[in-house]
Amino acid sequence: MYERVIHRGGGMTRGMRAASSPPDVEPGVSTKLYALSSKMSAQIRAIKSSSIDGRARNLRYIQNQLKGLHDELTSNAAEIREAISKDTGNSSSEIDIEFVLTLDCVKNEYLSLNTDNSLQEEYSIANGINCPSHREAVGIAYIVPADHSLLFSVIAPLTAAIVAGNCVVVELGKTLSAVNAVLRKILSTALDSETFTVVDSRPNDPEFFDSSIQVFQTTAKAPGPALKTLQSPALAKVVAIVDRTANIEHAAKTLVRARFAFGGKSPYAPDIILVNEFRTKEFSNALLQQSTKYFAERSNGHVKGLSKQKKRPEQKHFLEKARSEEACDVLVSGDRASIVQARTRDADILKRKINEPLLVFHSISSLDDGIDFSNSSDQPLLALYNFGAPTSAKYLAQFVNASASFTNHVPVSLLVGPPSPTDYPTSVGQRYTKEMFSVPRPSYIEFDKSMQILDDIIDNKPSKAVSKARNDLVAKALAPLPPTGQGPGGQIGFFEQGLMTGAVVFILPVIGTVVGLSSWGIWKGVKHLRTR
Repeated sequence: MYERVIHRGGGMTRGMRAASSPPDVEPGVSTKLYALSSKMSAQIRAIKSSSIDGRARNLRYIQNQLKGLHDELTSNAAEIREAISKDTGNSSSEIDIEFVLTLDCVKNEYLSLNTDNSLQEEYSIANGINCPSHREAVGIAYIVPADHSLLFSVIAPLTAAIVAGNCVVVELGKTLSAVNAVLRKILSTALDSETFTVVDSRPNDPEFFDSSIQVFQTTAKAPGPALKTLQSPALAKVVAIVDRTANIEHAAKTLVRARFAFGGKSPYAPDIILVNEFRTKEFSNALLQQSTKYFAERSNGHVKGLSKQKKRPEQKHFLEKARSEEACDVLVSGDRASIVQARTRDADILKRKINEPLLVFHSISSLDDGIDFSNSSDQPLLALYNFGAPTSAKYLAQFVNASASFTNHVPVSLLVGPPSPTDYPTSVGQRYTKEMFSVPRPSYIEFDKSMQILDDIIDNKPSKAVSKARNDLVAKALAPLPPTGQGPGGQIGFFEQGLMTGAVVFILPVIGTVVGLSSWGIWKGVKHLRTR
């Protein structure tokens, strides 16, 4: 068990000072490594102490933390935008969208705080009132963000964890990322160092992870047991299905934007687009028109700050491999966009999670064919985009194994940030809620008077009233359930109608033939007997 300490000033405690003094080690690299390790250990110890102390759970403290964070983000808006542009090459509109959604996370959580409700809940038992919805902070949240939309990916879980009353540790590796550097500066200035810290790598402290909630937005796995883990399914695929009833131009425009926005790196961008074979040619032409229009508008200055990043070598290699295997038709190939039609189901491009500006589509023969293809993996789809009539969309949403489905649209806000954690509802907004970073701790003091009879029964009170109530309870429990409301069994359903049709088409002609031949045979026999 670690020591309970409270930091009142800016200095370290006596125990921390002792721990920061290195033992006899070789000078040079060893001393530097020890200093870094000791610094991290001191940071983690401070977080542990604050967690035990419950310092981060005070409502006023939470308000001040969020207010300071919002102030720092807004006052450094220009620097943040410049950093995102430098790292990603995203357009100014895309940068603004990420920045606005990030600030919304902080603002919405701040506005959700209510002093009166908090005090009422805190003193509910003292006031003789049950509090069945009471929740407590886990204690410490450890966050490993994704590279995509790094600003949003850090702030979204951070604010939810703070509002829940947790201390927070964010892992930001030492990289050349400009956003990384800006985040380190802003977060260190805005937040209390005794309840928040940034680390370069994972702490070598099993006890720390045992008592924390871990947030992993990447393919990285938790280093060990944890109180709770929020794991984003980073490799789960996204499929779009374009039915023959779809508005092809609208579908193409929406999917082009979803695939190529934010550099094509969003985990919610469609990895595969399945198109009804009767509309494939029309959809292919619409894709070419919409993609040309999409990038022309950006190049003409409607949207400034175009991506100047080069296409990743692995994408170019993949496209060249697809050409050599004759598995795909490459309709467009460029640094900012590539469009490929996969001709066969064996095409390797259909088996990968795409995080580049690469749009892939493939033909299907029917909705059922699309369902079978979408469900070919054991892992649920991250999202399903249905384009077509509402009845078709309902059918697809019902039978495709997907975490969420969207009909005839792809929310732009969904393209920002990491995938929603596994086993939680997909959110198009904040992705994380304070409930994710807390555990239920209901408390009761009021006696449920409707259950008083159970106390009397178990105490075997010799009373006619108790005896009658007991018999009434048993009789009520034995009473039959109400009818389901289903129609009479004699009604003809779909399968019954099919059987009857089959009987009319196949069985009745056979019976008629048998009866006819039998009658003819009897008539011939009788006639033969009469002639003898």
